[in-house]
Amino acid sequence: MRGVEVYPSEDVHRVRLNPKDQRIMETLQRWGRIPVRKLAERVGLSETAARYRLKKLLDTGTMVVTAQIEPAFVGRPVQAFIRIDFGYDAEVESVANIKAVDGIDFAALQRPSGQQGPTICAHATYPDHENLLRVRKELRLLPQVTNVEIGLGLKIHSIRPRYWGDAGVSDADNVWVRHPVPRQLEDIDLTILRELARDGRTSFTQLAEHTGLSTAATRQRYVKLVEDGALRVQALPNPYRLGITGQGELAIRMRGDTAALIQRVASYPSTRFIVEVAGPYDLLIVQVCRERADLERFIQLEIASDPKVADWTLTLYDESVLAYNPPLPD
Repeated sequence: MRGVEVYPSEDVHRVRLNPKDQRIMETLQRWGRIPVRKLAERVGLSETAARYRLKKLLDTGTMVVTAQIEPAFVGRPVQAFIRIDFGYDAEVESVANIKAVDGIDFAALQRPSGQQGPTICAHATYPDHENLLRVRKELRLLPQVTNVEIGLGLKIHSIRPRYWGDAGVSDADNVWVRHPVPRQLEDIDLTILRELARDGRTSFTQLAEHTGLSTAATRQRYVKLVEDGALRVQALPNPYRLGITGQGELAIRMRGDTAALIQRVASYPSTRFIVEVAGPYDLLIVQVCRERADLERFIQLEIASDPKVADWTLTLYDESVLAYNPPLPD
């Protein structure tokens, strides 16, 4: 399954959400498969009104609801965070073709500025290190690529972006520290993953038509996958539609332990990922701030002023190249 472009790159029509739409989106970020009836109760709408608003948010591309899949369960335990620099005269369209490279499930572009060429930040998964080495060689041979840096993911703290504040959010709700113990999945499990990757709100009745099991047995399979850490169904808001302009990735080298910085950064509503990596840096922090000024303020308060930070580099997410391509076997 090749990933869907859920986030338009540029010239996208921004939307201003009212509080009810915000509550719907926040709720679905935490419980992507919550029934419409319960969603309506939480938001304070009639079931008909909640269904209408939910459909509009999905149809307009303001968000998608999908399965975020733990790669180790589908035979891709090696997670790589890749930065690819291009020459200043590289064409953006040709740079964007990087999304077709094997294993890449997310890619964002920093547009060229002055004599600095475009940069791609990507996340990729592989069955083993040999495949990663193969892809690194392929990337370095691409026209106009000037540099390729790869960090191996050691521990990933996946954090739900809180675009509208922290009300009612606890650490247990918000942080998904990904360290599951993988197991062998059966074809039926993979079918469930594929269908929920296409549409995270596919009903259990519809899923049962694909699995060949009863609705109850299909539900049990889904619950087991969630409990084991194989997937998490949640809404992925489209930051470009929401007018978010302060998105970026910080690559940080530390002089000492990373624990204190991770704890501080995790408390910020704008934090999307914190990744402990092995490679040219120690931490990757992805920020989704409402304004560019908010991102700059975060960097000054938490990164630039920390004496344990030896060095850091910011790559802005000016455009989405590939929003999410679930790591699934063909």
